[in-house]
Amino acid sequence: MMYSIADYDPFSDGVNFDDKAFQTAIDACAAAGGGTVFVPASTYALCGVVLKSRVHLQFEEGTVLLGSPAFEDYPEDEPIGDNIYQDLSHTCYRKSLFFAEDAEEVRMENVRILPLSPDIRPVILDDGDYENL
Repeated sequence: MMYSIADYDPFSDGVNFDDKAFQTAIDACAAAGGGTVFVPASTYALCGVVLKSRVHLQFEEGTVLLGSPAFEDYPEDEPIGDNIYQDLSHTCYRKSLFFAEDAEEVRMENVRILPLSPDIRPVILDDGDYENL
């Protein structure tokens, strides 16, 4: 099944965050069992979009993704819980344009990502089972 970001009212201006449009399209695609989310060529501002199993993001050539340089724009860090020996580097996975937890068959195609800070990671994947990334 094919979904288009354009159907979810993105700002597409590189200034206002398009997370809601991306996440809504990804969630709808995943709920239908997977498929393709098409992203028309434009400039999008993102921070903290969750990738889901069997969702293929297909970016039209010329698409540019911009990340916020501010940590506070991204989702909260993962809690470390009671494990005092937890490596704290694993608590910041959500400080990225895209991240996935326990996802399979995640794909991204034809994307150009321009994070605005060296501290922000473009894509973070946990230790789940990933194929075709």
